[in-house]
Amino acid sequence: MTGPTGSGKTTTLYSLLHRLKSEDINIVTVEDPIEYRLDGINQIQVNEKTGMAFASVLRSVLRQDPDVVLVGEIRDHETADIAFQAALTGHLVFSTLHTNDAVASVERLLDMGVERFKMGPALIGVCSQRLVRRICPDCREEIAGDGACVELFAKAGLPRRRFKGKGCENCAFTGLKGRIALCDLLDLSSPAARDMLSASAGSFNLREEALKRGWLMPMAQDALWHLSQGNVTFEEAAPPTSKPRRLRAKRPRGRARRPRRPRRAGCSSSTTIRTIAPWSGRRSQPRASIWPRPTAGPRPWSRSPGTSPTWSCSTS
Repeated sequence: MTGPTGSGKTTTLYSLLHRLKSEDINIVTVEDPIEYRLDGINQIQVNEKTGMAFASVLRSVLRQDPDVVLVGEIRDHETADIAFQAALTGHLVFSTLHTNDAVASVERLLDMGVERFKMGPALIGVCSQRLVRRICPDCREEIAGDGACVELFAKAGLPRRRFKGKGCENCAFTGLKGRIALCDLLDLSSPAARDMLSASAGSFNLREEALKRGWLMPMAQDALWHLSQGNVTFEEAAPPTSKPRRLRAKRPRGRARRPRRPRRAGCSSSTTIRTIAPWSGRRSQPRASIWPRPTAGPRPWSRSPGTSPTWSCSTS
């Protein structure tokens, strides 16, 4: 299973294990962390601080003769080599990778150091998936399709139908409820596909040959099928390309100094002050102030001994 983070890879793998689960099949998982607890399955938590890495735990698991093994993620060459060695010895191995599509996983495994003579007979399929929102089944209705959708359905040989959610209480009047996976499936179980995978062919040649022989089901084809079945909307299956964001100019580091606040003084209104412009580092032009300059002469307030203070203002 491949796909970005949050695309439902682990949920899909657990659904496969739940279907294979029985009393006669020994299923062991090696995960970091264990996301679901399943009855009847032996689940092991990886802890690299104590020396329980994927590679060391996988070696111990293979000594217990399991029938099905789930490796949470193939991260390095050692884990990949042990997983493919287990697949060659008759074990059914499931794992995840971080690639853009199904064909790119082959190049990813080659970059990790997996030999082609091991990959050919051991790798039987790769699935890449994305999650999109599902149309609410309670308020789904058929709508008229535009020219672009009708042309796409005609090329794929699918019914020319489009659906949309009207909106109800069950979907909070959005028309969408739940999510569904759109898959990009690469089937390598045929002898011809295994021979090509073992040969020194590039990823581009493998994609062309897989499309020609029907080994690869692109994600666009799966999206069109879900569109014709009324599971997803056209906007969800093919979202429009968003416009690039404009980058804002970065502000200079450090805090700019605020202008000094003038002090309150007498009552004279004809006065000027100078303020400091923090962005230029020099004094700006004088401007009128709302606070007056203290006038000459006696203080604006006076107090005689034994009396309460009195306030006066000079008007001259």
